[in-house]
Amino acid sequence: DALVVVPAWQDHQGIGDGVVAVSIEPGGAFGLGDHPTTRLSLRAAHSRLTDGCDVLDVGCGTGVIAIAAVMLGAGSVRAVDVASAAVEATLDNAVRNGVADRVEVDTAPAADLDETYDLVVANILAPTLIELADDLRRLTRPDGRLVISGILAERHEHVLAALAPMVVERVDTLDGWVAVTLRHA
Repeated sequence: DALVVVPAWQDHQGIGDGVVAVSIEPGGAFGLGDHPTTRLSLRAAHSRLTDGCDVLDVGCGTGVIAIAAVMLGAGSVRAVDVASAAVEATLDNAVRNGVADRVEVDTAPAADLDETYDLVVANILAPTLIELADDLRRLTRPDGRLVISGILAERHEHVLAALAPMVVERVDTLDGWVAVTLRHA
């Protein structure tokens, strides 16, 4: 209720007081904000955001999650994606939404990142989540949270097993998809 994602070509005036409107132009990248996994990731991230927290968006696509995190109170966001079109779209959308100074975006692989984050969000498919499991655990601060999505509600136990010993804190489902919030044990 506190956030709406609007395609850049639609008017978002009059959305309502207190509602954050994120304007997104997908360009050549994936993610307009309407897919169930993106909606689930946004909800889970919003529930864990604290003012000034540091966020990492792994597989940022068009930057919806990164931009929304800043607009909802994150201090800074690092957004990474292996696709250069995603980096370009995220940069353009950060400028469009007036948060370019608080979103750092590039094609750095998760394995090359050294910082840790209060909140890590990875809305990517199960095989990639499993491949990145060690890095996702490492990049999440000891008292931080990891939100994963891009996985089917009926088939995600193998992803959770790869992320062990992190433990499930919350599970949200929508239209056959799931977002899971995890914390260090």
